[in-house]
Amino acid sequence: MKNYAYTIIKPSAASWADGTAGAVEWPKEPGYDAIKTLVQPLLQDGIKRHVNFEHVAVLFKRQRASMFVDDYGAFMGLPVNRAATEIYHAASKARGADTSNAPMIYGTAILFHENVWR
Repeated sequence: MKNYAYTIIKPSAASWADGTAGAVEWPKEPGYDAIKTLVQPLLQDGIKRHVNFEHVAVLFKRQRASMFVDDYGAFMGLPVNRAATEIYHAASKARGADTSNAPMIYGTAILFHENVWR
């Protein structure tokens, strides 16, 4: 078993550090069902609804990490999550890419401080 730290980043957060910290004890490769059990309710934001969560590979503190977001957040009219979008764009910016027209993250995001999805 391994302890995985994560941060719940709400759209109102100015940075990831403003999020709510958490941790979960999982096997080294937790798999879809374990991740879904934790992530899906957190992305619902207290509103019982189906969430199609998506894994986004990101750079966090210069290392590969996992972020989970609502795949339909934009279509559902959820607010832009600027802090999560900044993390999402970090790898592209590190390569010198222009991210001004890149997709954004909408709604709550769950940022694991390391990669949990293989």
